[in-house]
Amino acid sequence: MQEKEITIYDIARELDLASSTISRALKNDPKVKLKTRNKVHQMAQKMGYQTNPFARSLRNKRSFLIGIIIPRLTNHFVSSAISGIEDMLSVKGYNIIIGQTYGQSDKEISALKMLMDNRVDGLLVSLADQANSPDHIDQSIKKKIPLIFFDHVPDITDNSVIIIDHVQAAYMATKHLIETGCKKIAHVTTGVNQGIYAEKYTGYKRALAESDKRLKEELLIFDDLSSIESGRQVADHLLKMGKRPDGLFFENDLCAAGCIAGLKKAGLNIPRDIAIVGFNDEPVATLIEPNLSSIAYSGYEIGRVAAQNILLQIENPEMPKISKTVLPARLIVRESSMR
Repeated sequence: MQEKEITIYDIARELDLASSTISRALKNDPKVKLKTRNKVHQMAQKMGYQTNPFARSLRNKRSFLIGIIIPRLTNHFVSSAISGIEDMLSVKGYNIIIGQTYGQSDKEISALKMLMDNRVDGLLVSLADQANSPDHIDQSIKKKIPLIFFDHVPDITDNSVIIIDHVQAAYMATKHLIETGCKKIAHVTTGVNQGIYAEKYTGYKRALAESDKRLKEELLIFDDLSSIESGRQVADHLLKMGKRPDGLFFENDLCAAGCIAGLKKAGLNIPRDIAIVGFNDEPVATLIEPNLSSIAYSGYEIGRVAAQNILLQIENPEMPKISKTVLPARLIVRESSMR
């Protein structure tokens, strides 16, 4: 015989409380005293009570699901951002569904369809590396689903964005290399024509221009920057150059770490021969020897703010949908650039 499903009314009878009090306590509503909330949670666990998400969705006309589209889960920044998102949303009773694009636009389109099919209440999107524009996300806008871009954001959008100032961050990194005495500074990047890559390139150029250093085409080194191995390939490229740069500003830390390993294996001294600065302050920055100087910013905080904003949009449909939040970044100087 199938066991009877435990409801809030059963818990209410056991504790001699109103069903509305039980409902609020299970949601951790601060209007209910903490002692009562604890008592309700203990009784719910004892009786084997389980929430009914379908009934809740029908009652509130919401799925209580937030869709997240990100390039790569393996990225430390992304995993930190998701932690911030989940911590903020869980308090409000929301769950998340993640679509991973591996930096490819076609996978981004598939991920978006999957999330829309699951009737998410809102979308948090960090664009794929190949995405020149968010046109394929128009369907969510047409359906009036709250949408916020974070980190990898479109150049032009009618939606809210959560970012850091990549131009200023890249400027700080390049300026630091100049101040340590580097005469020939290369920029290792995925590209220079779109999104945050274009912004970092702008900051790099600005620092060079201020110091009367001419930008040379051979000082732009392009790579997919997806792994330690890609950094070793950059090292191989540098070793074949006739006149090597004495400073390197990398798009990310993973590639920078691989490059340091490759250059050291070839007998070069870091930072005496080549000073290096990365970006993102990944855990690898303090594992590689010498420790890597890097631009640091909080993925957790970006995620938390993104979640906070999507909740505001969901709960206040009439509020303006366009805002720009710029969070701070800082340069952490370590041995890789201390000449």
